[in-house]
Amino acid sequence: MYVLGLKIITVAVLLLLAVACGPSAGQETESSPVTEAPASTVQTPTLDAPGATRETAEPSCDEYLFVGSIPGFGGSFAGRGTMLEPTDEYPDGRQVDQTQIVYVLDPTDGEVLQAVQCVFGRRGKIAEVIQGQYTQAQLGEWYKDRLWDTVHNIPGVTTSGISVIKNRITVGLAPRRGNRAALEAELARLGIPRAAVDINIGCERQGVEEGLETPSVQIDEQLAQSLATSLEISSIVRYGETVTMKFTVENTSEQPVRLALGGRPPFDFIVTTLEDDDVWNSLCGQIVLAVLGSATLNPGEELEFEAQWEQVDNSGIPVPPGAYSVRGVLNMEHRQKLETAATEFTIAPEGN
Repeated sequence: MYVLGLKIITVAVLLLLAVACGPSAGQETESSPVTEAPASTVQTPTLDAPGATRETAEPSCDEYLFVGSIPGFGGSFAGRGTMLEPTDEYPDGRQVDQTQIVYVLDPTDGEVLQAVQCVFGRRGKIAEVIQGQYTQAQLGEWYKDRLWDTVHNIPGVTTSGISVIKNRITVGLAPRRGNRAALEAELARLGIPRAAVDINIGCERQGVEEGLETPSVQIDEQLAQSLATSLEISSIVRYGETVTMKFTVENTSEQPVRLALGGRPPFDFIVTTLEDDDVWNSLCGQIVLAVLGSATLNPGEELEFEAQWEQVDNSGIPVPPGAYSVRGVLNMEHRQKLETAATEFTIAPEGN
């Protein structure tokens, strides 16, 4: 009996130890399965084994939250999307899937491409990466910290800014002699690369699609009969000198006449060849404010307008000696205009 009791006690102790210690290594129980989470991997080529691959952790988007976190980011702008057909809700159609064009310094860098997809994918955009020459930070430092304080002191500068479409600083100049040279000298003084600045000389209209510009019309006949126009310019001018031109509008009726002027300034001088090819106009390169004005002329009163021409065309290139024609234009509301008769003049050759 004593031996039997001792065996029973020994078996009980062993069972208690087994329960307390749990399953041994290498064993699994039904109540506590052991699983291993699969690693997230991407396949990348190794340096020492061509064609071989190794497993690395997939890059996270957590560090690419805004455009400034994209290495070498040079700016972005909206490209063209897919235009859907008109519907009852959108009678003019609508654009979807608009692509975002993104400038970067190295469009072949995998980290850069990952950053672009993280930033713009988070915004629901399809990004197209293209080669840029300058970062957004560089352009901002050159323009805002250096050029901004002095650029509009240069004669003839009309506009300036940073163009995300061109990945450049842009400066607009009126067509005058010496404008480009003065601006380029200032860029050199400030240490701004000339290639980083797009200089626009001329009067190309922005935002008007070809063929859609509203044509001007002559003022109504009754008003025209109440007004007389004249233009004054020297018949012969020396080559290279600044030419002064004036035109007047006079009320020749016996009643006050109210003129509704369109834009500010409301007047223009147009110089052409005798074959009527455009050479220069005084509004070229100017910012015309879309502000309507008015002037009331009593009987016999006049309005006078004046401009100076430096004998250059609308691209700022000096014109050759020869015969030219000029006319004055007064722009009014509703695209109406009042023009003077054309007046011929001659630019004499050098030495005459």
